[in-house]
Amino acid sequence: MLKIFLKISLLLFSIWIHNSNVLAEKTFSAACRRQFTIVNGKGVCVQASPDDHQYSCVVDSCHERVGDLSYNYVEMTACTHDGSVNKGQSKQNCAQYQFMHNNNGGYFTCTNPAGYHYTCERNQHNIYRQLTCSKCTK
Repeated sequence: MLKIFLKISLLLFSIWIHNSNVLAEKTFSAACRRQFTIVNGKGVCVQASPDDHQYSCVVDSCHERVGDLSYNYVEMTACTHDGSVNKGQSKQNCAQYQFMHNNNGGYFTCTNPAGYHYTCERNQHNIYRQLTCSKCTK
């Protein structure tokens, strides 16, 4: 009886190990050049061409490295506050952003950590800013 129990236990253990390896999702690192937004607690990351695939990422795995420092936002310049009568430009820390195409070459939408929405110019500073996420799935 003990031998049968051990054989069944070994068989069930083997099946469990196999299924856990099959069910485990492979994670990728993704550079969110085109978009990083947060939807239902997950980071939505879109890389630039040729891979315009949308990745689902663990938000805490997304950072921009500047020297030895790491930030969970990207700094963008030439931003105007959406809906404000004051059209002065400012520098913003964009926790979420998305590149939008238009006839003038495009612009970035930006949401800062406080939840305020901005529109930022497509310029030499902003086009190279991106969060990179280390724990993403396709």
